Amino acid sequence: MFNHGSQTAPGARAGVIKLGLDVHASSIVVVRQIDAQASQPAQRFSPEQFPAFVRRQLDRAAAVHSCYEAGPFGYVLHRQLEALGVQNLVVRPRDWSTDGERVKTDSRDAAALCSCLDRYLAGNRGALAVIRVPSEVERRPGRSAVSARVSRTSACG
Repeated sequence: MFNHGSQTAPGARAGVIKLGLDVHASSIVVVRQIDAQASQPAQRFSPEQFPAFVRRQLDRAAAVHSCYEAGPFGYVLHRQLEALGVQNLVVRPRDWSTDGERVKTDSRDAAALCSCLDRYLAGNRGALAVIRVPSEVERRPGRSAVSARVSRTSACG
């Protein structure tokens, strides 16, 4: 017996779970796609609830990929996801509305991100504009990116 519209038997481990994340200070809206199935309806989590959700996804799949738009929260969420074992991308923000719609919904944005992530992972590198996340050394207070590069170059010297 299979889940609705799925290719994965209940209790079976998925190959890849993809998560499109629309991130706000008080909530994270997630659209999930398991393997090549249709994406699932959006779910909303508090920042405190979200790590437990992510751990459940990691238990259910060989790999978990996610993406979210760069914003005022910096790269804290990216580093948390990577520490948990998620392969995360931070992407350039964009307007996800279509055909002149001026409607902005978190669910629509998360769904668009999940869809673009699916295409990106399938080889369409133009589907997302990935932003390079600074290393821990580059982000230290009082250190410029230039001095961090010089330090790394000197150390390899």
